[in-house]
Amino acid sequence: MSVPTPAKHDARSHVIHVDGLETRYWEAGEGLPLVLLHSGEFGASAELSWEYNFAALAEKYHVYAPDFVGFGATAKVHDFNDFVVFKIQHIANFCRQLGLANVPFVGNSMGANFLIRDVANAQPLIPASSFVAISGGGAVPANEARAALTDYDCTVPSMKRVLWALFHDKVWYEDEAYIERRFESSIIPGAWECSAAARLHAPNIVRESAYERATRNQMSYDAVKTPMLLIAGAEDKLKPRGFAHELAEQIPSATAIEMPDVGHCAHIETPDAFHKVLFDFLDSH
Repeated sequence: MSVPTPAKHDARSHVIHVDGLETRYWEAGEGLPLVLLHSGEFGASAELSWEYNFAALAEKYHVYAPDFVGFGATAKVHDFNDFVVFKIQHIANFCRQLGLANVPFVGNSMGANFLIRDVANAQPLIPASSFVAISGGGAVPANEARAALTDYDCTVPSMKRVLWALFHDKVWYEDEAYIERRFESSIIPGAWECSAAARLHAPNIVRESAYERATRNQMSYDAVKTPMLLIAGAEDKLKPRGFAHELAEQIPSATAIEMPDVGHCAHIETPDAFHKVLFDFLDSH
């Protein structure tokens, strides 16, 4: 049993320096700009997150997909003061450096969380004209799936548990080659340390970790006007059923949709269905 082969695409990898940090991003297509922000599990990267989407998206858009700080081939740096703002600011400066302003975004999980958090600020840093958030927003319940993500120990069996948490179809966590590829991405020097650092706090202080604070919904969205589509997977092990519609009720400019037979990464498990939903939203905004 093997995962599907991504559609052939012409995405090109580039490395630039943003804020003095080596930053890798993927680029494809020649249409209007579209920025993709990947998820935050151990071993995540722009390529792994969006390889099933590059071909279809590049037919209509000029796609930019950066690796966040601490992930993929971007510099392995962590800010213990506020890692969320640090990563958001880095993406904002990446966009500024490439001349990307007032453009649509798509984010999955961590990338979606950052978009939702940023747009709730009086002065958002990310230059989003609209965005699609896949499995983002709200809290991540303390359950077995969350433990699979937070307890990752840099072993192949542990990576299989991570993929079990992310996906509904078992092919994604039973394909040994795919598990190995994800595992190899997670052991890039500094990658585990940067991801693990987000979950740390001093032992003499009893408080939530920065990761827990960032995943718990404490935002006020009353003034949000940026159009957004919240996508939930009906079989998402990491989110409570109905979370996207509940969140959309709090955000004046948001709509929500639940996609069947997918987990936390609808764009990977059912890319064709995802592309239709995405294009329908972007074409109307």
